[in-house]
Amino acid sequence: MLSVTASADREPFSDPAQDVDVRELIQGLPARLRDPFLLHYYAGFGIKEIAALLKRPEGTIKADLYHARAKLKEALAEREGRAADAG
Repeated sequence: MLSVTASADREPFSDPAQDVDVRELIQGLPARLRDPFLLHYYAGFGIKEIAALLKRPEGTIKADLYHARAKLKEALAEREGRAADAG
């Protein structure tokens, strides 16, 4: 029989990236970027489906997803930089 136990003596782990309110960052995106981002990464729709839903060309959806990721990456880097400066 296999027994698994958790140790209560574990050192608390803190990752500054986890402190970021991701919802706030996503809400900060313009709607034209936020809508395809949510449909793709949270609802699981493919590019073709999103293009049909939003009545935009597939290439536009791909570009919007690229720009949404870039903006979120930039916002995360800014927050991590501020957290490092504060610490």
